[in-house]
Amino acid sequence: MNKRRFLIKLKRALWGLGPSEIKSRLAFYSEMIDDRVEEGRTEKEAVLEIGKPEEIAKEIRLEISERPKKEKRPLGTGAKVLILLGSPIWLSLGIAAAAIVFSLAISAFAVVFSVFVCLLAALISLYAVVLSLGVSGLACIAGGAACLFTGRFTEMLIVSGAGFVLAAVCIWLFLVCAPIGNAILRGIGNTWDFAVRIVLKRRSFE
Repeated sequence: MNKRRFLIKLKRALWGLGPSEIKSRLAFYSEMIDDRVEEGRTEKEAVLEIGKPEEIAKEIRLEISERPKKEKRPLGTGAKVLILLGSPIWLSLGIAAAAIVFSLAISAFAVVFSVFVCLLAALISLYAVVLSLGVSGLACIAGGAACLFTGRFTEMLIVSGAGFVLAAVCIWLFLVCAPIGNAILRGIGNTWDFAVRIVLKRRSFE
């Protein structure tokens, strides 16, 4: 096995360790092989003397596992004093940040609620107009029928004609406004879903 093949196998055997750890180990064994070659050995002889990559990787992993873990040092007196002296500043910043977040949340809710109310009001107004035209048309037709029974033919024609015109306008306006009403309903539904998603997302972070 030559040097290149040895280093490739060693790198594979060290998979899972940190990149800097692997790099330093490969550099160490590469230099070790070069030193032995300079002493007169061939690459194959130098690699054979060093050992198998798998066994070397096991030794490296064992060495790493036996390293003492670094314990977190407690805060020094100076750091504690700085934190204590700076606590009014941090507290003020925290309160200000919380107030800003709260005001933004209230503003967003107000905007969503306003859009919801406006869409609902537009839908109610739209169908109220259609309904009023229909009721007015029926009332005029009924009034024309009453004029017919009393013998007032001129009034009957005028009132009945106005009733049929109003009924026709009502039907036409209903056909025209039906897609608009459906769009408003979809807008209301989307606004409601958006508000629900915001509330659920906020609860998931709490």
